[in-house]
Amino acid sequence: MFVAGEWVGARSGETFSAESPATGETIGEVPAGDRDDARRAIEAANRAADAWARTSAFERAAALRDRLTGDPRQASVLDRLACEQLALATEAGPEWVPDRP
Repeated sequence: MFVAGEWVGARSGETFSAESPATGETIGEVPAGDRDDARRAIEAANRAADAWARTSAFERAAALRDRLTGDPRQASVLDRLACEQLALATEAGPEWVPDRP
């Protein structure tokens, strides 16, 4: 979970296997957040909303790019998920999705 600018686990420490809806493949272990984790994320998002809304689209794009390029492992996962979504949306199918690096 990405909360308040950091990748964090669930407070319980529990995780579960996430599967790609495009391929059924397990794509990783993710935090099994509960209501308290959701509240923590919502509170952080509310604190950040005003400042984020005052930034330009170019500044938001740069911030997202910097976040992704700061951790190549995260960028790789997100790139693959985006490709899978595009493959589904275009009916190209999962065979179109490139292999992970």
